[in-house]
Amino acid sequence: MEDALAGKHGGALYVVNPSTGQIATKVGESEPQPSQSVYLTWTVTFKPTLKNPSRVFAAQWS
Repeated sequence: MEDALAGKHGGALYVVNPSTGQIATKVGESEPQPSQSVYLTWTVTFKPTLKNPSRVFAAQWS
């Protein structure tokens, strides 16, 4: 599952001229890939009598 959440890193591989430090040629390239979607299902049961029902929905997800 961790692989699905991480996606794939992209990158490029170059040959560099050791004398000049300049790029001689690009050998290969890989585009980054986004992670896959993950869907979660939560089953929550609330008691019908709550002392302060407004606090149940006080949390926000970001």
